[in-house]
Amino acid sequence: MGCVPFLIKRACVPHPTTPQVDEKNNAVAVINAVGIIQMANKPVMKLFGYKKGELEGKNVSILMPQPFSQRHNGYLRNYTTTGGW
Repeated sequence: MGCVPFLIKRACVPHPTTPQVDEKNNAVAVINAVGIIQMANKPVMKLFGYKKGELEGKNVSILMPQPFSQRHNGYLRNYTTTGGW
């Protein structure tokens, strides 16, 4: 399986250059600052084989292969403290 792109939405006003996402056809997971899934739409659940309510409250790293899942919390920590990757 190849790389699966994730869209991270932040609780702020969208930037005018942010591309629009068709949430009915694209897999979209919304996470908080520490990587906990707040919402996952139907395409995400279908893509990864989860049922409604099974992803919310879990760390988004469960959707990633090694070694990315192991490193992801550190990436988020760096992003929230420095504002960049």
